[in-house]
Amino acid sequence: MLNSLLALNGSDVLTVVSSMFFILGGITVFMIGMSMMGSNIEKAAGKSMRRLMGKATKNRFVGVGTGAAVTAIVNSSAATTVMIVGFVNVGLMTLTQAASVIMGANIGTTISAFIMALSSAGGASFSAAAVFALVAFVGFVFTLVGKSDKFKQVGAILEGVGLIFIGLNVMSGAVGDMLDNENVEGAIEGMFIAIGNGKETLTWEIIVLFLLGVLLTALMQSSAALTAIIISLASSNLISLQMAMCIILGANVGTCLTSLISSFGASVNAKRTAAVHLLFNVAGCLIFIFPVAFAGKYIAQFLNGIIPQTQWQIAIFHMVFNLLTTALLLPFLKYLVKLACLIVPEKNGGEEQEDSDTLDLRILKTPAIAVGQVRKQLNSK
Repeated sequence: MLNSLLALNGSDVLTVVSSMFFILGGITVFMIGMSMMGSNIEKAAGKSMRRLMGKATKNRFVGVGTGAAVTAIVNSSAATTVMIVGFVNVGLMTLTQAASVIMGANIGTTISAFIMALSSAGGASFSAAAVFALVAFVGFVFTLVGKSDKFKQVGAILEGVGLIFIGLNVMSGAVGDMLDNENVEGAIEGMFIAIGNGKETLTWEIIVLFLLGVLLTALMQSSAALTAIIISLASSNLISLQMAMCIILGANVGTCLTSLISSFGASVNAKRTAAVHLLFNVAGCLIFIFPVAFAGKYIAQFLNGIIPQTQWQIAIFHMVFNLLTTALLLPFLKYLVKLACLIVPEKNGGEEQEDSDTLDLRILKTPAIAVGQVRKQLNSK
């Protein structure tokens, strides 16, 4: 694997470096688009978001639905879990209510994979990315000429959607440019073959790919960004569906780092909320790692019979994995909460004082709810 990479000449190395710069640029544009779309949808639907979060207190099934809906709106499970940690910290939610919303957030985040798979739709002469590039321009015009805040928010949402597809297209194009060079193509294909591409049954590669998913998601603090990279590689036939499944399982664990970081300095229950998120995702991965390890090729064959494009197969697996994990673990919700309470024990005499404040910087991610909490704090004075 290393020999083929080291054998590249100066021109080939420059091709790889240039393409890597474009891939990094594509990730940046993609993340800006995700953030722009999510934050502006959040602003436009502020009151609706507040009502939606209020419904999460009814029962665990409503909580799951709320988590899925909110995450689909903001397009980030990490953003939703950070908000939930904030809500628990100020007493807007109980730990059990937060746990069900977190389960739903994992379902809602699967919409991102379908958006990414859509970017590869269309033929070589005209792709979906071209349409969404025009959408970004239309959004830019809206923000430029719009008079009202709502009109500008719609424009920013359209810009965000367009930038997501432009970023994905840049990444796919950069991978394609690398593979146009025969020497680079041979070296890169050799590298991916060494970690399982082309193998009918993966063995030790499962652990390597799983850990790769954990590490890259933790570093980027975005499972969506890693999913975008996976789909770009799958579109170029550099990774198989089995490899993608292992990386996605790892990404589900790696994404927990964001909520763990956000719980630092928060109340005990907020820390427990982050622990529930980690326990839920780890449990789901432990349940599914064995079917992927021992029946991965049959899962791949089944999905291939439904739809031949690997990028759509990845999106379907991502959705089914999160749906089944939630269905299997939802009945054991109270046990997950109890385990989180054991991992993060009660502080002696400190918790009551921590929970007395209704303000938390984390809830600034939902301005409508933050304003409500400010009013509540002022009225209590």
